[in-house]
Amino acid sequence: MTMEVTVTGTDCFNLAARYLGDATEFYRIMVQNGLTDPVISGPPVTLVIPDVETDYTDGIPTL
Repeated sequence: MTMEVTVTGTDCFNLAARYLGDATEFYRIMVQNGLTDPVISGPPVTLVIPDVETDYTDGIPTL
């Protein structure tokens, strides 16, 4: 189940570690939200956190 979080002053690595259990999954948060920079600064933003992957790939995206 996806969730929304409102954040500022953090980065996608920390969010992935906290919500997905693996900092190397940061790219999934970036793709889900159309981000080009993993650092989140400035005013608060609401991001969609994708579901935890059940098909674990050690942080390497499968093509």
